[in-house]
Amino acid sequence: MAGGPVRIGVWGAAGRMGIAIAQAIADEPGAELAAAFEHDGHPLLGEQMPGRHRGVRLQAASAPAPDFEVLVAFPIPEGLAPAIALARQRKIALVVGTTGYSDEDHRALAAAAEEIPLLVEPNMSLGVVVVNILLQQAVHVLPNWDAEVHEIHHAEKKDAPSGTAKLLVDSIRDARSKSKVLAGQNLQIDPDKIGVTSGRAGDIVGVHTALLANRGECIELTHRAFDRATFAGGAVFSAVRIARQPAGRYRLAELLLGGGG
Repeated sequence: MAGGPVRIGVWGAAGRMGIAIAQAIADEPGAELAAAFEHDGHPLLGEQMPGRHRGVRLQAASAPAPDFEVLVAFPIPEGLAPAIALARQRKIALVVGTTGYSDEDHRALAAAAEEIPLLVEPNMSLGVVVVNILLQQAVHVLPNWDAEVHEIHHAEKKDAPSGTAKLLVDSIRDARSKSKVLAGQNLQIDPDKIGVTSGRAGDIVGVHTALLANRGECIELTHRAFDRATFAGGAVFSAVRIARQPAGRYRLAELLLGGGG
């Protein structure tokens, strides 16, 4: 690509997602890992990153770092503000791939997008993007069918419904005037509502199903994630494409369809 590989920094690089992102960078010819960050006092600070990233050592965000063009972060809510601050300070792009943020967090992200390229997605899977596009088309064609969204994740996931479930609900709601309701198994069906169920069990990475039903038939659009590498690959895909773009908000669907980057 023009200008050589995109130099990427990874926030939370010692965690499960951070390691998966580093591996995805190694697998992407258009990218290279330039910096790996963890919080001050992390026991692995100074350790070399595994795999093909020789010379890149885990460092605190407060320490001097090599130049890089985009920061990829999957932070818990408490880690979002420092990640935003680092990207704004360096005037580089920021890719954020987690959910459960507060209204204040979203305002901080909106402010950042006025200064830097920003992409925030509840789910970095390219497959989920395609499911959402298909759902929008199906709801447009079948506006009067009953609609429900079901999601299941690992037992440690705290927010419910998931950010991806909310994304699918928003797609249904945008196509017709229906409101969201958090549904249990015994909820009486209301044709003017969108049912949503959440499950938490074991180590399930993520399953999302959008269901459209009418008399005598139904359609199910299901995405199953089997490995966190799915999300890491989508994050690197996004990072490469927004790193050298103007400031503003970007969406993964637009990048996938060729409308950005």
